[in-house]
Amino acid sequence: MYRRLKGVSDKPEPPADSALKASSFGEEPPINPPEGGLPEADAPPALRIPEPTQEEIDGLSVMERLEFLERRRQRHEAEYDRQNLEADRYRQSRHQWFNSIGIAFGVVFTVAGLIASAVALYTSREDLHTSRESQFTERYAKTIEVLGSEDPSVRLGALHALGRLMADSERDRDTITAVLASYSLQHDPAPGKKIPDDVEPAPDLQAALTVLGQRPQPAHDAPRADLHGLRAPLLRLYGGADLFRADLSGADLRGAHLNHIDLRYANLSGADLDGADLSGGTNLDNADLHGASLVGVNLLDVGLHDANLRGADLRGADLSQVDLIGADLRDADLRGTNLDEDYVRSLADSVEGTKFGPLPRSEKGS
Repeated sequence: MYRRLKGVSDKPEPPADSALKASSFGEEPPINPPEGGLPEADAPPALRIPEPTQEEIDGLSVMERLEFLERRRQRHEAEYDRQNLEADRYRQSRHQWFNSIGIAFGVVFTVAGLIASAVALYTSREDLHTSRESQFTERYAKTIEVLGSEDPSVRLGALHALGRLMADSERDRDTITAVLASYSLQHDPAPGKKIPDDVEPAPDLQAALTVLGQRPQPAHDAPRADLHGLRAPLLRLYGGADLFRADLSGADLRGAHLNHIDLRYANLSGADLDGADLSGGTNLDNADLHGASLVGVNLLDVGLHDANLRGADLRGADLSQVDLIGADLRDADLRGTNLDEDYVRSLADSVEGTKFGPLPRSEKGS
């Protein structure tokens, strides 16, 4: 029986019977290639054995028929399993394809949502910016309107409102600076009018200059605060007021208290600061003080680095701990000051024509 299952017989069988038995048990009939084998190109195609007929099956013994049926069942099961595997692979491939499409759509929708959110955020910011600018414009217009009131208290409120607006709106900062400077010049004593030595500036003038000093520091290329010719004796500015690059040329600031003020790069040429107090760290670095009158001024711990003091009158001034490195002191009058001549010469950039020594007796009591 074993030999028959393998398609082997002790007796030679006709070719048809051999083919039948081989096909009956799912085996290929033996093919005897020529010696040396066949080339790959000439190799015969695989033979397909036709399904045996019913007569051929009936001609088999019971054991052969059972074995044939078992092998056919196994072949059908294998084919069924192969088809199921292919179906599973197809379903998996289709599911993967749908999943990929779903992921792609998810990514697209996510990106679209992010873009929409960004556009909405940008639009809301623009709307907020526009709304704020409109509010600033409205506040500015109302403040300017009440600034011309006859009531001093109303004007004071408007000045402080301009200060808050200047801090909030960078766009309007230069404009408000110009308004405050112009207001100060319009409300100081008229030129030629004698100002008593003990009279302080009017409250609204003091307020306008105080608010101006509270502005954020301007850039180097920003317009100067134009205060040239200002008349404000006994003015009081404290606490780090910022007059950076301000134009105070020809200003009357006699007896003013300008303690701890930023006056770097300020123009004080020809200004009258007699008897003023600038002590406490006031910064006049790079300031223009040529021709200014600083008689008896308190310059304790003041910075005058690279300042232009050409022709300035500093008689009797207190120059203790002053920084004169690089200062131009040509033709300046330093008589009666508390600085040693050699010390000044070692620091200043130029002292040609500078006057040193004590004050003449005729000027000591003046």
